[in-house]
Formats: sequence, structure tokens, C-alpha cells
Amino acid sequence: MTVKKFMILMSIIIVLILLADFGGKLFFEFGINEPYKRFRSNEEKTIPLFDALNKDISSQIPVPPGVVKMDEHQSGLVAADHGRYLWIDYKISNTTTDQVLQFYEQVMSTNGWKKYSGLLNRNSILYYRETSCFEINMYDDKYNTIIMHDYFRQAFSPVLPALWIIQLNEFGETHFAHCPPSPGSYP
Repeated sequence: MTVKKFMILMSIIIVLILLADFGGKLFFEFGINEPYKRFRSNEEKTIPLFDALNKDISSQIPVPPGVVKMDEHQSGLVAADHGRYLWIDYKISNTTTDQVLQFYEQVMSTNGWKKYSGLLNRNSILYYRETSCFEINMYDDKYNTIIMHDYFRQAFSPVLPALWIIQLNEFGETHFAHCPPSPGSYP
């Protein structure tokens, strides 16, 4: 092989490498990052809508007698967690844990909520109705409730890009709120 042919071959190889690198960067930016960023931007717009659903459920479920509401906060729709959760912390002051659970059982059953039997944690109870979940987690003389809604069954939830795009951007840690929960479920 002559020096001239070798130089042409090397030039072609360098150009192909540069084109592959540039094309890969374009694909990653516009084929992967851009759809994910658009999805997350649309998802952020749903925060007040999910929060309103959660607050509505909270307003329908009274605090048991002998219990003091301590704190509440919303979380979710950040990082790889898709869904919003209303956490409410309570302190049992003038009643028993059993009476609190009986109160919730009465309220929930008379208002169309069903008890979910698939939880492994013995200190937790989950009720669901349509797309809403209400979870109770007991800790001695304190407990919290978590209210959430099924992510996919809300008309305002944004359209997902391909699941592999989401998982690639979230390093495989993607979680969507399902109500009632369904193990291993993805869209």
C-alpha cells in the first residue's frame, strides 16, 4: 500500500469516527434527552392537579377521636418517582391503636373503600377506591397516612416517551404510583 492510499484510508477512518461521534451525540440529545426533558416538563405541570386530588381525599377522611394531627407534606414527581403523595403524621393521645384502626375500618368501609391484602408490612394497612389509595403506617403511639393516586389513570398525566428512554435517564430506578398496587407493573 502506498503512502498516498494509506493517508486517504486514515482520513476516511477519522471522518467516519467524527461522524459517528457527532451522530451519537445528536441522537442522545434529541432522541433520548429531549423527549425525557419534555416529559418531565409536562409532568411538573401536573403537580397541583395531583395535590388537589390528594387534598380532596384528605378532607373526606376525618381524624379519629383521641388523635392529634402533627404535620403534613406532599412529595413525589421528582427524580425517578412518578406520582404525588400526601403524607400526614399523627400522634395517638387519648385512644388506642386498635380503636384508631377500628375507626378507619368503619369510615373506609362505609364510604366504598376496599382493603388491600397484598402488603407485606404488618404495621401497614392500605385502602383503595377507584384510582385513590389511603395507607396507614402505625409506629407505637404515632402513625402516618399516605394518600396517592394511580399515575396512569388520571386524564392529565402526560404521555410517556418510550419506557427505555425514561429508565436510561433514571438509571433503571423508575417507579410509577399504582393504585391499587400491582407488583412489577409498568406501563
